[in-house]
Amino acid sequence: MHIDILLANTEIKTANVSCLEDLIAPLTKEEFYSKYFEQRPFLIKRNLPEYYSLYLKIQQVEEILTTRKLQKSDLRIVKQGLLKPVGEYLNSNDTVDTNKALDAFQNGSTLIFEHLDLQHKPIGQMLYCLEAETMLGLRSNVYLTPKNSSGFSTHWDSHDVFILQIEGEKLWNIYDAPIELPNTDQTKHQRKTLQQVSPNKIQEITLQPGDIFYMPRGFVHEPATNTTASLHVTIGIRQHTVEHMLTKSLEDICCNNAELRKVLQLEQELDQQHIKSILIDEINSYDFNKSKQSLFRRYIKSRVPKRGVELFRTSAEDITLSTRLRIVQPSVYQLFTRRNDIQLCFDGKSIRLPTVLKKTLEQVFQIQSFVPEELESLDDNSKLVLVRKLYSEGFLEIERGTTSKINIGTNEMVPL
Repeated sequence: MHIDILLANTEIKTANVSCLEDLIAPLTKEEFYSKYFEQRPFLIKRNLPEYYSLYLKIQQVEEILTTRKLQKSDLRIVKQGLLKPVGEYLNSNDTVDTNKALDAFQNGSTLIFEHLDLQHKPIGQMLYCLEAETMLGLRSNVYLTPKNSSGFSTHWDSHDVFILQIEGEKLWNIYDAPIELPNTDQTKHQRKTLQQVSPNKIQEITLQPGDIFYMPRGFVHEPATNTTASLHVTIGIRQHTVEHMLTKSLEDICCNNAELRKVLQLEQELDQQHIKSILIDEINSYDFNKSKQSLFRRYIKSRVPKRGVELFRTSAEDITLSTRLRIVQPSVYQLFTRRNDIQLCFDGKSIRLPTVLKKTLEQVFQIQSFVPEELESLDDNSKLVLVRKLYSEGFLEIERGTTSKINIGTNEMVPL
């Protein structure tokens, strides 16, 4: 195997936060999923140092480190694979001592800013846009490494990663994967695996500002800097796997059959054939889509939107049949069908609605922007009840700059 190195020839000088293809241009989303996702790494060379500058700049990292009160969970310090004890760089109130962190950096340690998407809005918005598009759980860490240093020793990760080089250069030695798509437990015991199996080196690559590197989980890597310090953003993909679905399914199956919940006795011989027979019967009748939907429903309900809040909103009662509305963007949302109703999950919320509204909601998903009078299958009063409910809950917003009418008290206002 070799790493595909793609040379980007684009007139776009900086990436936007709108979609996956902005991040990985010139690759298309279809090419990414069919050729690379969970399969093989790629490197995109751009020769555009400012390409990711909308997300992060070195000056912003300096500001975060020196002017904000970082908590102990916000920063890790590592050097050659050894994690610095937090007590060595914290103040008495458990905030990061900036001088001690800077001293560690000057002495060859890597500073890792954990979950910077929660503190730095551009990265937070980028991740949420990507989550809304891909339905994959994402998190970000930012790595600041001094020159002639390495933060981690040779290792692999239990999640796929995108690496966005922001400043400086970083050298990566990439090796093949001893275990294909390893899970968390296999990753936890990787030191023993790497002692038993010596992975073959695939390639040595250098990331420069504006470059992006994608690496599926399991590929062994060894990053280091040479003559320059390095700043990069790592986007980790916390995916739901078939293993997660099966774990949830087995929990449900055991809840459905008391035989699978009986106490084991050490002296009593285990009737394996009986257990296998029960499992086969249960599996044959089990709907695995139930577990899949449960995982994604839980995921969507855990998402926290990273966008501005409109504090002075128009009252829902002022929305008329001609008010132009749209789904709030970006939003992570999905409609789930239940036994007696439907459930709209979005942005950490969930709303249960009558099943009769399913067709109308699917129409809203399809057209994104609409006026209530365009909705099908409902009378005018029901249309207003639905859209006002969705607006009040934060799923819809008024599309500004339109000619739609909005009732303000007893007056009717037509924005220009």
